[in-house]
Amino acid sequence: MPSTMHCGLQPGGTDREWIGDLGEALHRSGLPAELAEAGTSTSYDQALRDSHHDGVDRIDAEIGTPVLTVTTPENAQRSSFGPVLHAVPDRGDSLRLWDALLGLVSVPGFRELKA
Repeated sequence: MPSTMHCGLQPGGTDREWIGDLGEALHRSGLPAELAEAGTSTSYDQALRDSHHDGVDRIDAEIGTPVLTVTTPENAQRSSFGPVLHAVPDRGDSLRLWDALLGLVSVPGFRELKA
């Protein structure tokens, strides 16, 4: 299912190709290529909108996405904005980032950290 999706104008004013072939992207991720149909279907739109609103409504402020919600060992759900990354980290960095995020969201009032 070759199709090109664009993520819009970039800071330099250029239109950047996001994924040229959803099936290939899924294959590279180790996922079934059949999932590509979901990427172009409108049948999931309402569920995606509901999920988006559920996430952003968890934080009492105007925020965007991503919103990360973690359930603590005490069964409390804590949500925060982020993380926002400019590149996919390797496995070791991913695990360190996850551990750091768990530490941050364990603080009840934590919402976001910006650099």
